[in-house]
Amino acid sequence: RKSFAHGERVTAEVLEENWAPLSRRENRMALWLQQRRFDYSLTEQRLGDLRVPTLVLWGDADRFDRPWQAHELGRRIPDATVRILPGCGHSVQEDCPVPANAALSSFLTRRS
Repeated sequence: RKSFAHGERVTAEVLEENWAPLSRRENRMALWLQQRRFDYSLTEQRLGDLRVPTLVLWGDADRFDRPWQAHELGRRIPDATVRILPGCGHSVQEDCPVPANAALSSFLTRRS
């Protein structure tokens, strides 16, 4: 629920889809181990090597990651476009599907 700014979009179906893989203890443990052990330093070092158009899409109501991080990614990735969607949370594509799809469609149209 914390990943949505629009609580009404957190339906029983959304909860089930998100909980199903985590309902198994082994999956929960694997997720936590992956998060604790993952070394982001290589990714951080290689952001400037990306040579593909990149859309960084972020919600300004994200409660996990701050919007300034989107701008920082955009600054570090060559040819990146940053779009911050007002009133949208961490799960921007589910929380704000209409503006997220519009931003994606616009980005892809300009790139084709």
